[in-house]
Amino acid sequence: MSFDFPDHPTPGQTTTTPTGAIYSWDSQKWTPSTVGTGAAGGDLTGTYPNPSLVNTAVAAGTYTNANITVDAKGRVTAAANGTGGGITDAPNDGTLYARQSAGWVHVPFSALTGVATYAQLPTEVSQVPIAFPFGGRPAASAVVNVPMAMSLTIPAGLTGTRVFASTGPSGTPTFTLNRIVGTTPTAIGTIQFTGQTTATLAGAGATLNAGDTLQIVAPSSQDANLADCSITLLATRV
Repeated sequence: MSFDFPDHPTPGQTTTTPTGAIYSWDSQKWTPSTVGTGAAGGDLTGTYPNPSLVNTAVAAGTYTNANITVDAKGRVTAAANGTGGGITDAPNDGTLYARQSAGWVHVPFSALTGVATYAQLPTEVSQVPIAFPFGGRPAASAVVNVPMAMSLTIPAGLTGTRVFASTGPSGTPTFTLNRIVGTTPTAIGTIQFTGQTTATLAGAGATLNAGDTLQIVAPSSQDANLADCSITLLATRV
């Protein structure tokens, strides 16, 4: 059976003979084509030489924050709209949260509500030490003044106060703690040395505002032995 190939073919053009053989024009001659024939199978549908991919269950379209499933061949086999990515908002229940392990965890400040105050925070954050060092033997009625840069409360009984002396006292010298508002001092506590690292504490304490002065006054009579002593108060921010 005779067969005439098409005239003036273009590169890549194919033609089929009456016997079903397929030839392709390679710009110079007709060559037997390696393109298959017949029905496609597997992930393909239609017939060769122009089969198409089998449709999946995924509807064509645009997805928002998509949740997708991809098979081993790289095909998307399931898709659905999802929720926004990134960091989600912390729970809105009036308490404090922090980020941990890609989630929000509650910060265990059990008393924390509304706008945080220093009184609601741990003591490591809210307490401030104030030291009064005396070099050598404190002179009679020696004074050390510490102006307040922030509001602080000295607790009743001067709780948390610590003392130290390189040389302990021969008696029980008593230091007076004053709050000065403007230029007027008011006694708010006493520290009575009873040893190198011990003292009897007393007083109502007080709250000092920024601009007030915390003053300590040495005993009116100099102790015969007490030397190189220091008193550290533990105040609380307000």
